[in-house]
Amino acid sequence: MAETEDPRFIDYVGEAKYNLYFETEALAAISKALLYTELSAQALCRVVTASEASALGMPTIASALKDTDFDPKSFPYVAYDLREFLRVMIELDTLLKDDPDYKDGKFRYRPIRFLEVGCGPGRNLYVLRNGGLLLWSSIEGIDIVEPYINAARDFYNLGDSVWQDDALTIDYSPYDVVFSHRPFSDHAAEAEYEKRLVGLMKRGAYLVAPLCETHAEDTRLVALGETGVIWKRL
Repeated sequence: MAETEDPRFIDYVGEAKYNLYFETEALAAISKALLYTELSAQALCRVVTASEASALGMPTIASALKDTDFDPKSFPYVAYDLREFLRVMIELDTLLKDDPDYKDGKFRYRPIRFLEVGCGPGRNLYVLRNGGLLLWSSIEGIDIVEPYINAARDFYNLGDSVWQDDALTIDYSPYDVVFSHRPFSDHAAEAEYEKRLVGLMKRGAYLVAPLCETHAEDTRLVALGETGVIWKRL
């Protein structure tokens, strides 16, 4: 039997497709379901990954990307594994809930301001905005490649919450959480970026950074959780 024929999650696939394309409050039921079943997580990941491919395959976006000169020190957009991203965000939600610095009288924690560095076409931001995995006041993203920002706006409807910017010049101090999936391929450039990022982050802010270069040795950070990619700024 094909995986999508399993009756335990075939409805999740249909609901995810419907939500992804037609609902403004998309994916909330799906993201909660995946807390309890790996099968629903797999279904959700297939749908959203296919959507991301569609976004990058839009003729105007594909043509613009083909003609873009990428910085040799930077990676072209490399999507973080979606199941791993969801797992990390669930762990982050638990850490925020238990953190006295984020205590809130009304909610399980104070809603956060979130930034993704190198957001590409906006897949992660879309899932976070609509999936109910975190409590947020704003979810924002930057990328230095303009066609990616156009895809995020045109396909995922992210509007002014995404914009073209440089990871080496932006101010990180306003954000409670920064997600950074190694934007630089060059080791020295990545290390320079990471030191600047941590230096500008406010005390108490969280950093989620898979495949980092320097954070494990940075005394300004403390590692938290079991996924191995979350730190808090001291």
